[in-house]
Amino acid sequence: MTRDSISRHFSIGLYDSCEPVGIFSHPGDKTSRIQHHRCILRWTSLRGHKTPSVFIPLDFSNNRYLFSIGAYGHDTPISKSSLPDNPAAAKLAVGLAAAHIAYGNPAAIVLFLVSEPEQNIFDQRWIEYLLQEDHGIQSRRITLSQLGEWGKLDSKRNLLIPTAMSETEMEEVSVVYLRVGYGPADYPSQREWGARRMMELSRAIKCPTVITQLAGCKKIQQVLANPGVLERYSHSSRVSRR
Repeated sequence: MTRDSISRHFSIGLYDSCEPVGIFSHPGDKTSRIQHHRCILRWTSLRGHKTPSVFIPLDFSNNRYLFSIGAYGHDTPISKSSLPDNPAAAKLAVGLAAAHIAYGNPAAIVLFLVSEPEQNIFDQRWIEYLLQEDHGIQSRRITLSQLGEWGKLDSKRNLLIPTAMSETEMEEVSVVYLRVGYGPADYPSQREWGARRMMELSRAIKCPTVITQLAGCKKIQQVLANPGVLERYSHSSRVSRR
């Protein structure tokens, strides 16, 4: 990778901001307020059937139903008005569709890079369906190993994979949505590493970029937390201390 330039004309980030509801026990304060908890820079997962906004394992529409039948008890600080609509999956599809449009080839597809077996397939299917139904964009699901076996770059660094119906006909990839490839276990052989290199050298828009992916690694965060490191990238010592 150091000998070749990484193709990065556009990039897209779909970030997961976990915001649990905090229940305060101070005297006279029994309100619940959303407290920012963390921002996940890798993929944003489980948006198809759950939300990051409360510690309740279903989406807000189901929560409103449970609230209406008294499932949370009479002393719950949660109110019906505090359970708004949560169109997270639709918004993710909007983001991927925007990247697809920016790529500039309407006939291209969005590629989901997934694991095998894939535990979050039902979550991912929601996004696939919304891409097709709301935006008319087709998508494919393959593993890193399959990308290494089937994929190739043409002379313009377009990323190509076989169509779903033919092994000889190729289709262009506009966006690669990585739901795998975040740890050493995802690269058991040179085929997976070759697939990653090919993807990074291609014109396809990556979600997330390798830079964002590395920024979310615990080791990188550990290094950034060392005294004097953040000061190299910030002109404000007050911001660095925060």
